[in-house]
Amino acid sequence: MGGARGLPGEATVLRLADGGMPPNCPEAFYRFDLEVRLPGRSKYEVAYIQNVPNLVANRLAVGDTFPIRADLQDPHFVLIDWERFCPGSVGNLVITRITIPGKDTHDR
Repeated sequence: MGGARGLPGEATVLRLADGGMPPNCPEAFYRFDLEVRLPGRSKYEVAYIQNVPNLVANRLAVGDTFPIRADLQDPHFVLIDWERFCPGSVGNLVITRITIPGKDTHDR
C-alpha cells in the first residue's frame, strides 16, 4: 500500500514506544498504538511498528493526530502517511510496517 493508495483517514497516538533501529537502517522504528478514524466507519484501535522519517522522529508524542492510509481490503492494516503530515520528510525512505505478534489489528 503506497502513499497514494488506500483509504485516507486520521489516527491519534494512544501509546508510543521506541521500536529500535534495525542494523543497516538509517531511520528509527516506533511502536504505535493508534485510534483510527475513517470516514463513515466506527473508530477502532491498531498496534504495530513503523519506521519514522528522521525529520519527524523527535517530534512524536502521545495525543498527536496523523493522516493515515488504510488498506482497502483490510482497513485494520494502516500506515501513517508521513508525506501528507510533513511534506518533504520522506525523501528516499521506504515505509516499512512490522506486525506485533498477538497485538496486531486482527487480535483486537
